[in-house]
Order: sequence, then structure tokens, then C-alpha cells
Amino acid sequence: MALWASSGAASKVNLLMVCMELGKAGLRTAQAFGKQFQLSSSVLNGYVEQRGELPSFGQLGCQGFVVLGPYGEFAVQRTVPCYLEAEKKAFRAVEKLLSSLWSISLEARALPQTVPAESKKVQSKEQLTVGVPEMDEEHEAIQEAVVELTRAKSRGAMESLMQLWVQHSEHEEQLFYNFDFGSHRSAAKGRAATAPHCEHHRLIARMMGDFVQGRASDVDAVTVEIQRHMELYDAAYAGKLKASCDKCCTSAI
Repeated sequence: MALWASSGAASKVNLLMVCMELGKAGLRTAQAFGKQFQLSSSVLNGYVEQRGELPSFGQLGCQGFVVLGPYGEFAVQRTVPCYLEAEKKAFRAVEKLLSSLWSISLEARALPQTVPAESKKVQSKEQLTVGVPEMDEEHEAIQEAVVELTRAKSRGAMESLMQLWVQHSEHEEQLFYNFDFGSHRSAAKGRAATAPHCEHHRLIARMMGDFVQGRASDVDAVTVEIQRHMELYDAAYAGKLKASCDKCCTSAI
């Protein structure tokens, strides 16, 4: 955290440390860490006063970082590899994540703040394969609609993309439910591993709706979020639902 804060990235990201010890013991530990590592004021260094305030999600930092996106959504609930698995390589994984998603450098040499035009392009068809034919076909259709939107930048193109997106979101979430992928069906509300994925579906749909209603005009903001969705959320179940489907079909036979 101290190195990340010194990189100058604090102007682009919020760095948060929370000691899980309670009350005065937590305060003392947080203060000791701040002094030992000379944490700057750009790092929010806190503690938990009472048991009722303990977070109901996440894990200790040594088991992976929680990364939130620019809209408060979960970009990653647990970065991998974690420190317990790979030691200092775990920090590099976080740095690569922020660099690839938002062109934010946590290293000494800052990356350009603008997102390269190439990064706004949706991945190729080969990269979008998740192993479920229906989902792959829908991803391909969305890709083609994004290309048309980028070309036309029109309300009609956005409406077409939005229709495909909403239908795809419903189909994908139904698939999660059918196979209880990520405890989608069995977990308490908002606790499933798929919850951030589904919330990002709705976030992107709202962005599209704002464009259609004339409340927003940034086409690139939508296409970048779709790209991010594919890289983070769709990649998380690539190959895994296919195994569930195959197992189900084998059992049925």
C-alpha cells in the first residue's frame, strides 16, 4: 500500500486498509502499521470498532484484495494469486489488473491516462468462447452489434444492442440458476459469487438506457464496459458451465 500510494496512483484510485482487530486493539495495530510503513494520508487506514461492524464479505488481504470498479461495483472480489500462494507476485497481479482495466499504474512510472483506442475494441470471437454454444452465439451477436454502434453512434444502434444485451443477460443468469453456478440459486440474496456479474449486467443496461433516453452521449463508455465484462465476468465461467452441462447430460442419459 505504501509503495502504491507513493506511485502517484492515489489521485486515480482509493487505497483502503482495514484492521480486523476490534476496538482499541484494532486502533493500536492500525496506528502501528501506519507508523511502521510510513503510510501517507492518501491511504485510508482504518479499523473496526465493534463486532457488528465487521464486513460480511471478502477475506484478509493476504488471501486476496477486493477491487471495486468506478461505479462501486465489484470488479474482482478476490484477486489471484494471493499473497499466501505467490507472495510478492500477488501484488504484481493487482498492478496488472488495474493497468489492463483502467490504464492505471501502481508502479513508479505512470501509464498514460487515456485509454488506447485498441483497448476499446471488443475481443475477437476466439477469445469470447465460454464453452456453451448458446452463450457463444449471443456473445458473437453482441460483438457485431457493438461494431455497428461504434460505426453509427446512433440511437437505433444502441437500442438494437440493448435488446440483445438484456436478452443475453436473462439467458446467462438463468443458466447460472439452472446449474447453481457460483451458488447462484442456493446462496443468500446478494451473496452468490455471480452477484457482481449480474449487477454488471444491469449497470451496462442502465448506461445503454441513458444513451437511448438522451441522458448520456458517450458510446465509448458503453463499449469499454462491455469489453471489461467479457474480460472479467464472462472469463470467470469460461469452460466451467460446459462441464456442468456435459455432466447433466451424461446423468440424464
